Amino acid sequence: MKTSMRYLFISTAILLCTSAGISQDTVVPLGALPKGIKIEGNHILISDQCRRLLSDAEYRNETFPDKYEFGAITRLIKDQNLSLVLWYLINLYQEAPVFTMGLVKDLSALDISPEDYVTSFYTYAYADPNIVEIKKGRYQLLHPERLEEKIKVTNTLAYLAKKLKG
Repeated sequence: MKTSMRYLFISTAILLCTSAGISQDTVVPLGALPKGIKIEGNHILISDQCRRLLSDAEYRNETFPDKYEFGAITRLIKDQNLSLVLWYLINLYQEAPVFTMGLVKDLSALDISPEDYVTSFYTYAYADPNIVEIKKGRYQLLHPERLEEKIKVTNTLAYLAKKLKG
């Protein structure tokens, strides 16, 4: 499936789930650090983390800063929130690619896999206020071009992580 069609499909699925009230029948929760949103057969699987981001505006506001800063990464690592660390790197890459790549190298020592970057993307991208709007239970993909940018960066970082793993 073409990348843009996949985004449209997932966004439409989220729209249906959020506007109908996220139901256990429609959305199956996953375990601890799963891919945020995944399609499996006729089911859309949304992790507990992603579900919380979609349904809790206060938590969403705490998770997505107005401006991403490298300084926050240290705190997130101490809090062992590695999935969010990777999301920060995805967002900071455009600003400082060389520094970001250095952090990717450092994180590879923590056994961060290339798939973890993809997991982070699918956990956070579809709830990011810079990409989507969620108001009164309504979901709207506002910036598919930003989503596309972030998946390209995700692929770049995952490729680098794979290369570092050897």
